[in-house]
Amino acid sequence: MQISAYTLKRAWHQVAAGSDVLDDAMLPPTGTSPDQYEQHVGERHGRLFLVLDEDGTVRGHIGPYREVFVTQDLDQVLYFAAEDAVRALAEHIAARGGGGAGRGRP
Repeated sequence: MQISAYTLKRAWHQVAAGSDVLDDAMLPPTGTSPDQYEQHVGERHGRLFLVLDEDGTVRGHIGPYREVFVTQDLDQVLYFAAEDAVRALAEHIAARGGGGAGRGRP
């Protein structure tokens, strides 16, 4: 199956809906060129940006010049997107002062 923006969004919705952790997570922004990174992500580096090629190849970028994966496998794209969402959630929790065992919370 060739990956398009539609198939990617549909598949992400199914994955996120079936996961308590990813339920509120958004699919990383997508575009057709790494040059669109700053426009879509709004920061120079750090978050995942998905570049969709016409042939169905998806290129994951962290920053406009750092390509971290290339694949035509939808499951791999979803894995990397979920990994990025979990990382963002962990950063958010850490920024709020953590939580969990060892901090006086169950």
